[in-house]
Amino acid sequence: MRFRIHVAMSAMALASMANISSAQSLATSGPAGDYLRFSGLLDLGIGQVINKSAAGIKGTVNEVHQAGSGGSVLDWMGRENLGGGMYSGFFLETSVQTDTGGIGSPPPGPYFNRTSAVYLGNQWGELALGQVRAPTYSNLVFHDPMFNNGYNGGMKLVSALGTKVNSLYQNINSINYFLPPGAGGGFYGHVQGTLGEGQPNQKYFGWNFGYASGPVDVGVARGTTQTTPGNPNYVMTNVGGSYDFGVLKLIGFYVNSKYGAASQNVYLAGMTFPIGVNQVKLTYSRGLYSGGILDGARANAAGVQVIHFLSKRVGIYGNLARVNNSGAAAFRLPTPQNTSSTLGGSSTGFDAGFRLAF
Repeated sequence: MRFRIHVAMSAMALASMANISSAQSLATSGPAGDYLRFSGLLDLGIGQVINKSAAGIKGTVNEVHQAGSGGSVLDWMGRENLGGGMYSGFFLETSVQTDTGGIGSPPPGPYFNRTSAVYLGNQWGELALGQVRAPTYSNLVFHDPMFNNGYNGGMKLVSALGTKVNSLYQNINSINYFLPPGAGGGFYGHVQGTLGEGQPNQKYFGWNFGYASGPVDVGVARGTTQTTPGNPNYVMTNVGGSYDFGVLKLIGFYVNSKYGAASQNVYLAGMTFPIGVNQVKLTYSRGLYSGGILDGARANAAGVQVIHFLSKRVGIYGNLARVNNSGAAAFRLPTPQNTSSTLGGSSTGFDAGFRLAF
């Protein structure tokens, strides 16, 4: 079987997996038929974050960072048709610290810190093994106008509720089943179980089912993660949806998580719309928390992003974002250098940069 070599050349089709429809499996992240593909998105910006706590503690971070709009990623993908409707393939994806030249997670973290999986499929669906995005996270990232990138990423008010669960984003040691793409005229589904391999906070079972056809995409997901021995499970349920009116797309999600007596309810609403060659994204989210370490806490976040496309592959962007906390809430804009206290206070940031797909 001869392979065709593909180099992706469209930023509109590539924010790595972040811009793929939530209805797709691993195989449909690439072109149709047999292929080998190397592609990527490099994103680099200059930003400032100012943290303030209710006690008057203030901290400022000025940084060059790699995830203001699409996040910096490299993808290696391959697929081969085996005949009789059967196919196999692989997907390797890693983040790039464009500002420092680093690859993957900081040592001793993994090199392929996003996806590392092989799969086998036919008309009945797809079986994938390895590190794959958690179904509960897929339903959130695909229903966030920012795809959880940069200061305006929609996950910043979603808490682990004092646990150290590893299932908020990707899951390692996972066994996955995907419904065949377009099953039942637009229905999609993903079921995932992970093996704990003797480690706490790692064993997970979750699912995501939804419908995407035309302007409508709506999904529901639920996942349960075992924490440490003798403690409750961490359980997340979420619903996400979007409707594309052509000139305006409305999008949002709702999250409920529980860990014993602790719980959270996080709501996000957003929209995207074009203005000429520009794309504007607006988002607002609110988190309500009870029980546990966040009992009585409240937080809200708002932001705007504008992307000006210089070509199909290149765009320049700007973000403005803010988080307000009350009570025991201490959420902040996501950046590793941003460590000063925001307890009961705020976190404000702005950045500008450019992104290049290849």
